[in-house]
Amino acid sequence: MYRKVTDELAAARSELVSFGQRLLADGLSVGSAGNLSVRVGEGLVAITPSGVPYPELTAADICLVAPPEAEPDGAPGASPPGTRTRTPSSETPMHLAIYAATSARAIVHTHSPEVIALSAARTELPAVHYAITALGGPVRVAPYARFGSGRLAEAAVEALAGRTAVILRNHGAVAYGDDLAQAYHRALLLEWLARTYRLALAYGEPALLSAAELDEVTAESRRRRYGVRNTAAANGGPRDTSQAQLGQVTVLGAHILDVLGRPVADIPPGQGSARLTEIRATAAGTAAGPAVDLAKLGARVLAVGAIGDDLLGDMVTAAMTRHGVDTSGLSRKRDVQTSATILPIRANGERPALHVPGATSRLELADVSLPRVRASRALLIGAPDALGAIVGDGLAQVVAAARAGGALIAVDVLHPGRPQDLDRIAELLGSADWFMPNSDQLLALTGRAELAAAIDDVLALGTYGVAVTCGADGCVIAWRGGGAPVPLPAIAVDVVDTTGCGDGFTAGLLAGLLLGAGPVDAAWLGIACGSLVATGLGSDAGLESLGQVLDFLRRAQPEAAARIGAAAVTRQPATAEREQEHSDD
Repeated sequence: MYRKVTDELAAARSELVSFGQRLLADGLSVGSAGNLSVRVGEGLVAITPSGVPYPELTAADICLVAPPEAEPDGAPGASPPGTRTRTPSSETPMHLAIYAATSARAIVHTHSPEVIALSAARTELPAVHYAITALGGPVRVAPYARFGSGRLAEAAVEALAGRTAVILRNHGAVAYGDDLAQAYHRALLLEWLARTYRLALAYGEPALLSAAELDEVTAESRRRRYGVRNTAAANGGPRDTSQAQLGQVTVLGAHILDVLGRPVADIPPGQGSARLTEIRATAAGTAAGPAVDLAKLGARVLAVGAIGDDLLGDMVTAAMTRHGVDTSGLSRKRDVQTSATILPIRANGERPALHVPGATSRLELADVSLPRVRASRALLIGAPDALGAIVGDGLAQVVAAARAGGALIAVDVLHPGRPQDLDRIAELLGSADWFMPNSDQLLALTGRAELAAAIDDVLALGTYGVAVTCGADGCVIAWRGGGAPVPLPAIAVDVVDTTGCGDGFTAGLLAGLLLGAGPVDAAWLGIACGSLVATGLGSDAGLESLGQVLDFLRRAQPEAAARIGAAAVTRQPATAEREQEHSDD
């Protein structure tokens, strides 16, 4: 999964902290209950500590343990540099037993109320919905055994036979996966299925799916390759619009540290100073900005790009990890600084910029995991105009990997734009589903005076659709077979800062498309996201969740919000069927 053990350990620590903090927000545990782990290399396991509340958990708290036959330096639980001396979770024996008996690469153990309630009254969670195929079928309830005991580990392993999740009697649940995001979302799915079963029981004896019907679902899912493009529009499934699972999205390109201050009327002369209301640092750029917003909207996001091996790079990684973005795809370059921008924000929201290009152009094909790209539902290439040699030597292979997996491919640019930039990325645009520049960029790239003609130029390259942001005027969207370009007005808000509005639009548009919405409704979701971002300082401001965005959109465009909400089906991270597809890779 990672390039080397040290990188893998750092990524595992970061992920464990991020998902551990989500346990509380998602109602899967309380206090410091529950635990998570990730395999590091072939013999070691990174696991959360015992007794540390999740809001206080840091990467240095994560413990490194091993089974007896793979103890590092002969000492189980030996702490690597940068790690505090903590006691590993009391459920470490169960985690190690599951790793030994299964193909698990990550494990999530929850104390979620629905599965605990079910465990006290049933011996199995039956097939009340076909999404249970993602867990291997009906989920067994393992006999009660004391927490931390060898008997509990044995019972869990036995009940996991042929399954990726198990319910522990009067205790909680365990789910595992190929990575921590998959394991976590299987735990979410298990909790939803338990709640669905309880609700069904309130109406009487539920009708359950037979083994033959589940086999039929599995076979049809493989045939249809669900989870690609319009999976989320399928019938059925939990409709939790605040946590809709968009699947994995790979975001490749510019990862920039923005330092913003407001309000700035002018720069003081000489050694003068000025007092500001707010200063923030955020992960930004046409890759990092949408990555954070997509994670907030419910996607599992993999960030791919080049950053410096410096404090600025640490800050970019920390800012993205805080929002649940997987940063293990970021390559640290030792001889160049991380791309960075200083933005003095005027009182009206305008944002002049002072920029250092930094490491962005140093991304190489060797830095990109093509299997992980192939497993994604969408690939966003942000700032191909700012990338280096990979544009002509490697980027086509990345796109081919995404296309082989059936991913939606989108492109956005970073620079103001010149016709020679369009020439350089024309082949990329010809293979893209969507191109999402702002109006000034598109006109500069094409040399046109009118948007309609500029859009036609891009569509003529082979691009399926073009969505152009127009600032306070909203956006214009056009696609093959869709007729004339469709203008959509902006949604009025009190503007604080326009930094990142385009990134918010990109994230919203992609989320809408992944949920199965049509181009216009997806663009409305993009407008809503961009508008919310404008209400705060920085590219990660204003936007909280898909549910919040839909509530906001509902006030301006209730019909579009209703259609998107109806499509927002939560079955699992990339849907049960997408996981089955990935197992074929």
